[in-house]
Amino acid sequence: LENILFAPLKTTEQKTVGLLGLANKPGGFTDSDACLAAGFAEIAAVALVSKKAGEALKESEEKYRNIIESAPVGIFKSTPEGKFLEVNPALAGILGYDSPHDLIETVNKTNIADQLYVDPELRPKVVNGILHSRDWYTYENEYRQKNGRVITASVKFRSLQTPDGITTIEGFVEDVTERKETEETLLSELAVNAALARLYEPLVSPSSSILEISLCVLEQTKDLTGSEHGYVSTIDPITRDMVCHTHTEMMLGQCQVEDSDRRIVFPRGQNGVYPHLWGHALNTCEAFFTNSPAAHPSFSRVPPGHIPIYRFLSVPVLLGEELVGQIALANPGRDYMNRDLDAVKRLGEFFALAIQRKRFEDELEKARDQL
Repeated sequence: LENILFAPLKTTEQKTVGLLGLANKPGGFTDSDACLAAGFAEIAAVALVSKKAGEALKESEEKYRNIIESAPVGIFKSTPEGKFLEVNPALAGILGYDSPHDLIETVNKTNIADQLYVDPELRPKVVNGILHSRDWYTYENEYRQKNGRVITASVKFRSLQTPDGITTIEGFVEDVTERKETEETLLSELAVNAALARLYEPLVSPSSSILEISLCVLEQTKDLTGSEHGYVSTIDPITRDMVCHTHTEMMLGQCQVEDSDRRIVFPRGQNGVYPHLWGHALNTCEAFFTNSPAAHPSFSRVPPGHIPIYRFLSVPVLLGEELVGQIALANPGRDYMNRDLDAVKRLGEFFALAIQRKRFEDELEKARDQL
């Protein structure tokens, strides 16, 4: 080397990030060359730092995108008005859509509240609350999937405002349907066990009449299911008519009252079939419920003065294969579910034992009278 010139590449913070080197200039380097090299070195330092920053930013964005795409929980960004801006694959899967694009395209034809919320009026209230706070807000809500199935999800979200004044909402979504169903099943089991405990005394007491036991069964099943109306009955072993021991408005206009003990009797039809919706479970010996009674094959015109039936549940009470009674309920403040049917069937099994015991007692009393 005949001559050489070095100029460090320094940032504005005087941090060295590189080195500019020149060599073998004919006639040698001058102070002017050194100043010029220093200027180029400064420009090169800025360019080098910018390039590294750009690469770091790109790498950071890729890592962020990979985290979002692979996250096991749903992640979204939306407008306050209810249009999705971004969603990840997990959220699309939770809501039953094929892809994030499918979810965004479908929902944004209307809005998040109308497309996804079981109660669309809830979202504006929640959004209005978080727009006045920068804190995270968490709540559980029911959402409707693309196929119509209702799920329960836990949502944690907040509002953000960009430097240019645009407000967005971002959040996380977790499907908690299975957890909620497990909790509700456990609570239902506890409620059924408590109801059975309350039935124990009238069931085992020798002084309890069928009327008293029926009233207790009706009270417990109405409480368990939230039903507004109902009745509990037995089947006359001779005539096979249904005998209702509990006062009910459900069957008004369809019954005969026997003067002997004021029992309410619902006779079978001349063809031996129990009529109307209330007779369906007795004819089939199968428990059922319907949340659309008018669409049920056994539904018939409601008699004048009869209460409207919006939802109906019926459980036949069986001793072995013999039909001995019925528990029927109507009009809870929500749809009946399989859990309700299972609970009433449990109480029906105990009511069947009470009927059996009363039959034995009646037969024993007749035997004593014949002595």
